[in-house]
Formats: sequence, C-alpha cells, structure tokens
Amino acid sequence: MDGWAHIDMPGHAESLNVAMAGTLLAYEAAKGR
Repeated sequence: MDGWAHIDMPGHAESLNVAMAGTLLAYEAAKGR
C-alpha cells in the first residue's frame, strides 16, 4: 500500500482528502451509535 503515498497530483490529492474526511466522519458516526 506504499504506492498510494506516491501520488503527486495537486488536484487529486485534494479530492482524495475530502473523500477520506467523509469516510472518517461516517466511520465515527457509525461507531458512536
């Protein structure tokens, strides 16, 4: 999974961060129930 850290695309990194944040929020919400 180390290959994922090598993605150097300015536009993609931002959308990836947004997706990751959404996933974390959903995970935390599900965990809190």
